Amino acid sequence: MLGDLAAFGGLFLTAFAAATILPLQSEAALVGLLLA
Repeated sequence: MLGDLAAFGGLFLTAFAAATILPLQSEAALVGLLLA
């Protein structure tokens, strides 16, 4: 359960950073979570 929370928290931070200040691809993080 704690691992899931950390994974979703990381996805949230990646998506938030991609939407605001950094040119990131949050889709890559989502695909990584789906494949894991």
